[in-house]
Amino acid sequence: MGDAISLVDALSDSEVKPFPRDACVEFARAYAAMVAAIAALENRGIAAADGYLPRQTAQLVKQLTRQSLGDCRWLVKVARLTSQRATGGSCFADAELPATAVALAEVGITPGHVREIVKAMSVVPPGWPDREGFDRSLAGLARSGYPEDVKELGKVIADRIEQETPPPEDDDDDGRLAELILHGITCAGVLPHDTRPFRRRNQAPQPRAAVLRTSPNRAPFANGKSKCAAGSRISSRQRSSTRPARRYGTRATA
Repeated sequence: MGDAISLVDALSDSEVKPFPRDACVEFARAYAAMVAAIAALENRGIAAADGYLPRQTAQLVKQLTRQSLGDCRWLVKVARLTSQRATGGSCFADAELPATAVALAEVGITPGHVREIVKAMSVVPPGWPDREGFDRSLAGLARSGYPEDVKELGKVIADRIEQETPPPEDDDDDGRLAELILHGITCAGVLPHDTRPFRRRNQAPQPRAAVLRTSPNRAPFANGKSKCAAGSRISSRQRSSTRPARRYGTRATA
């Protein structure tokens, strides 16, 4: 830390102004090299030779870089999206985001641009016809724009994907009711799409079915109590008073 501060202190006023830009370029170059090195850990089998499975590569990166596991997982994800993947022997599959991979290797974009590109492309299905075109558009904008610009373009892409995605087919009502019964919910009929009367505040939409009875493990009421839990507080005297009277036959007398 002292060396870095002394380096900046030694600069003149005219040299300080371009220094953040030059440092950002070097940071982007180091980031691209680190991503390439992480991809090499998997492609060359270095991680596997150390006993790390593909899902454990982030653990190895964490030990090497002393970063959080979440950051290491993100680096592994970026490396897999922007690098060729070994498919066996000497065969490699192309990068899923080829335009972003080129821009990253040429130090034309920063880690912030990469993050927004990956987020924007996450909503595009793998077999989408314009997937490579979206990647080229995002990478091209990232070369001359800011991460916020890439984020806005990602929203446009997400809206287009939503508009052009065909609506889902009709649900199998019998299968849905059977699944609800399997989880301890007895249903009668299928309600309209609006299920607001059956939802608590800040709760995700529930299945579209009229709930009649639930298992003791469920708590469908607003107070978080199930029927079984509420009924357990009834005293034995109250239970006996609510039971129907038994009917005994009369013995005929001579």
